Amino acid sequence: FLFISDIPVRVMRALLLLAVALACACAWSPESLGWVREDLAFGAGRTMPLKFLLKQSNLGSLRDKVYEVSSPSSARYGDYLTIDEVTTLVSPPEESVRAVLAWLRSEGASDIRVVANRDAIFARLPAQAVEAQFGVSLAAYRWGISSVLRAPPPQRAVLPAALRSHVDIVLGITDFAPLRTRHHTAERPAAAVAAAVDAASSGVPVISSVQGTDYGLKVSFVPGCLNGKSTKTTPPCKDQAPAITQVVLTAYDYYRNYTATPTPSCALGSDGVMACTASLFVDEYEPLMVYVQQIFADGTRGGVAAWEWAVINAPPVTPQLVDERYSLPQNRIVSHPNATQAVVEFEQQWYSPDDLTLFLKTYGRPVDTEVKLVGDNFPDIPGVEAQLDIQWLMGVAPGAVTTFWSMPAESGDEIDDILAWAIQMNDDPTPPIVNSMSYGMSAVNVDVYLGDGYLARSETELQKLALRGVSVLVATGDTGAGDLGGPPMGVDTCEPLSYDWPSCSEYITAVGGTFYTPYAAPECYRSPSQGGVDCVTNAIGEAGISVDIGLFWTSGGGFANESRPSYQASDVEAYLGNPEVSLPPSDYFNRAGRGYPDVAAVGHNLRVAHEGEFISVDGTSASAPVFSGVITLLNDELLTRGLPQLGFLNPLLYEVAAAHPEAFYDVTVGSNRCGAVDSTPVCCDFGYHAAAGWDAVAGLGTPRFDKLVSAVLDVLATHGVN
Repeated sequence: FLFISDIPVRVMRALLLLAVALACACAWSPESLGWVREDLAFGAGRTMPLKFLLKQSNLGSLRDKVYEVSSPSSARYGDYLTIDEVTTLVSPPEESVRAVLAWLRSEGASDIRVVANRDAIFARLPAQAVEAQFGVSLAAYRWGISSVLRAPPPQRAVLPAALRSHVDIVLGITDFAPLRTRHHTAERPAAAVAAAVDAASSGVPVISSVQGTDYGLKVSFVPGCLNGKSTKTTPPCKDQAPAITQVVLTAYDYYRNYTATPTPSCALGSDGVMACTASLFVDEYEPLMVYVQQIFADGTRGGVAAWEWAVINAPPVTPQLVDERYSLPQNRIVSHPNATQAVVEFEQQWYSPDDLTLFLKTYGRPVDTEVKLVGDNFPDIPGVEAQLDIQWLMGVAPGAVTTFWSMPAESGDEIDDILAWAIQMNDDPTPPIVNSMSYGMSAVNVDVYLGDGYLARSETELQKLALRGVSVLVATGDTGAGDLGGPPMGVDTCEPLSYDWPSCSEYITAVGGTFYTPYAAPECYRSPSQGGVDCVTNAIGEAGISVDIGLFWTSGGGFANESRPSYQASDVEAYLGNPEVSLPPSDYFNRAGRGYPDVAAVGHNLRVAHEGEFISVDGTSASAPVFSGVITLLNDELLTRGLPQLGFLNPLLYEVAAAHPEAFYDVTVGSNRCGAVDSTPVCCDFGYHAAAGWDAVAGLGTPRFDKLVSAVLDVLATHGVN
């Protein structure tokens, strides 16, 4: 076993998972999600915004129609439906719409609106009518300045008799938006680290993070004094003499050893925890093990603290580097007006036009491209997620008309209402045809927290978008095959392996994350005695992002419980049948399920302009806009030739990969068994491994644009689409 502060790593992992599991074992409550119940009576005039999702028509044939317009072998490929044609297909009988409208008016509803497809009605209903008609008792809940009325669990709303034959779901009565984000962080919480220091051996620090930087490795730690107590002074342990004067940083792999003895930079945080950092120069790309030892004023050296996981220092990724790696044309400008694209934002994520201009200008992209806005944007308080999304989408596909599609949220931590976005998109006569989304949650939690039927209805809305020729690309998440992290966004157990939604959807193109590295072959990670080689001078390739091989997070991927779509059947079955691939036990995942991701793109160390400065950002949140921009470039090529846009991508992508494997860079290194709980990396015993061909780490691989264009044109021409 490896050890941290004399505690076996496997024991630490087991205790951490057990603690989270016990905390979540009881039935969930709004308070557990961050909502505060108010002891206030609501007046007779209080109303509630509700969504009435009506029973749709022809759902049994919807899937077949999606594949008719999305499969290159179909005679109707590219014959996408208009908004009116979709309405004709899915709208409920008009008497159902009239019946629901009549009921709403009879109950005093206001602000009534019927969506374009006539399969959803939004309205405000008096709270007293909600209680009387749905058989619930409402309470007021607050988050920040936002206040809502809801019926807390275990209550369940019961549809009034007048609506039962017309309505599938009513949202806004019992569903609570969880107020937690799923996005990873690179550091353990300081309070948890400080508690570990108090339990550690005397004179041993606890490392909170090790990150690659532009100059080497930055090690963050909470110091531990020789008497076994924590410190509140600088230099650290001056109040628990002797003080710490220096630290010995050591990093090594099988071939090289680095060491330095810097004076740490320390400061007392607002939480009362002393936090220190120290840096060590190392060469790029090498996966290194890192150790920290404190030196005290009396010359004593404390015990050695080990960071459990290997760490790499990779250079920043710029648009020019992505151009080179993915063979994107130089000086390209998207010229076709219909080659539109969008980023989808939740959680009060906004962007700064000034930062966007700085990014585009710095990297030689046009700065006069139109950005359309749907929803709110507050540019003075931009979010890194939104900045990343729009800058990299426009950086890869410069010149394309781009929409910043911003969904309302009660807070910056609120769960993402993907169904609301899909309904909005289907309500638009001309929605953007490529959409990048970097949000989601564990599929098993969707209906639990957002309401029964939420996931199934969302899938139908995604089918409708596919019918209209809209591409939706979604990041696979940053917590590995298990979607770890604890409810509501993730799960708290490795057994069985969970999966992320909506990236696992059949109608989504799921995008995993990779990083650029010369360590892009399995033998790079073996010891010399096991046939390993030193790969530092190899040509740059790509590997799946994983804690196991040097990153501080892990790209998501795996298998859904929903059945495997035919477009990926042969690829996934080849992966499952590969004798060189080590798979989890059969009761950990659904071997017959939908496999994801479908494709991948770089997701580590991408440069982003934020508040006038450049920072580096990680995540499949970066991979999704990069690959989405590639799809916009493909659409520009096709539309300019008079061919239809790509629409729902997957049937074509898998056929292209089969006929022209050279169109993708095949990622053969990486494992996604690791995730995070409370921001601390946790590695399950099982996950999925990269391999030749499709795999549950990087899908079909990353794009080689020059070959991808010719491969797409060839496959379409084979089916008479030219």
